[in-house]
Amino acid sequence: QDADGLAVTKAYAKQHGLKTIGDMSKVGSFTYGGPPENGTRFQGVKGLKEAYGLTKLKFKPLTIGSQYQALDQGKINSIAIFTTDGQLASKKYTVLTDTKGIFGYQQVVPVASKKVLAKEGSAFAQTLNEVSAKLTTDAIVAMNKAVQIDQKKPGDVAKQFLKANDLA
Repeated sequence: QDADGLAVTKAYAKQHGLKTIGDMSKVGSFTYGGPPENGTRFQGVKGLKEAYGLTKLKFKPLTIGSQYQALDQGKINSIAIFTTDGQLASKKYTVLTDTKGIFGYQQVVPVASKKVLAKEGSAFAQTLNEVSAKLTTDAIVAMNKAVQIDQKKPGDVAKQFLKANDLA
């Protein structure tokens, strides 16, 4: 699965004893960086304030992908993330547990038209199901890291995943 989330550096989490989003109330005032739409979304500032009572947060709009750099440089204290971001593979960040469920979850599933399934046959559908079964959050993070950070070609990363899981 993939979900939106909130992360801080491991050092910041340790310094303030943070494990859950609600623990951010211990910090008092803090900055939260994320895509501009997070300023008005319940899965952003609105939910953090309403569900968690984090009224002292200051929102900093950032383009997707730049939030990790801003966090690393100390320009902000917390960031909006996707739980499958390749940057999380570095283990430099703590994703805070969403005890109120404001971020929900999003299952990753293959989608194919009936026309394609009919044309390709049952072996194709079986392959899709086998790939889907192997797509754990950790596997997706690792592949995203390979593409986003290590600059590998998506097709090469996909082929490597298929070979490593005896699917090619």
